[in-house]
Amino acid sequence: MDIKQYLILVVLLAGGYIARAQSPVKTHHHQDLIWVGYYPKLELSRQWAVDGDLQLRRKDWGQEWSQKAIRTGASYRLNENLVFSGGIGYVQHHKNGIIQKEYRPYQQIIVLNNFSGIKLDHRYRFEQRWLERMVPLEGGGGDNLLFNYRLRYKVGIGVPVRFRGSETSWSLYADNEILVNLGEEVFINLFDQNRFSLGLAYQLNENIKVQLGYMNLYAQKAKLGEFDDADIIRLNFYHKFSLSKQEE
Repeated sequence: MDIKQYLILVVLLAGGYIARAQSPVKTHHHQDLIWVGYYPKLELSRQWAVDGDLQLRRKDWGQEWSQKAIRTGASYRLNENLVFSGGIGYVQHHKNGIIQKEYRPYQQIIVLNNFSGIKLDHRYRFEQRWLERMVPLEGGGGDNLLFNYRLRYKVGIGVPVRFRGSETSWSLYADNEILVNLGEEVFINLFDQNRFSLGLAYQLNENIKVQLGYMNLYAQKAKLGEFDDADIIRLNFYHKFSLSKQEE
């Protein structure tokens, strides 16, 4: 990876903080959260796989629920650098004792790069979101679901931690994701969220990887000038099952 690629990566990872500095912020609402994620992957062949994603998220350092989410889909690896996938997710948002349900189909493209062991990934995701209205429409008529699109772009880097040049199972990672809302019912919150993460990963064996890290989530609330600013401890488990070994 040359100096130009490093500079581009630094700009992308810092993009959320640049946007925050330029935002006309009036009020911050601070949160402390714990997110635990489980990502199973069943490889059917060298190209096809079934993907899973289970998220358990609690706030106030684990005292109350924030979100529960499950996602499943299929992915197709065109080559070593390009993966197409799509699927659907179901999310429960816990807000002041009320559960708001969301149904979320998605399509995405992942671009993978490897520079002498340093991994640089780009993920482009397009979501269609149906959320329950927290307040029903007057008269009881109409659709009880809000709908909008969301675009997500994440760039991440993984750097192996080597000791005296030997192979290692440890790596450092950092990524930044920007989320943008689109749709007829999107007015003040075109900018949705920015998520910046960093942490440490350990490859337990060929099929299991564990990540422990920190995330800062900066999100626009429904009211103009109000933002959530959350500190999050993340623990992720990646579990791969493979049937592709049966192929020649």
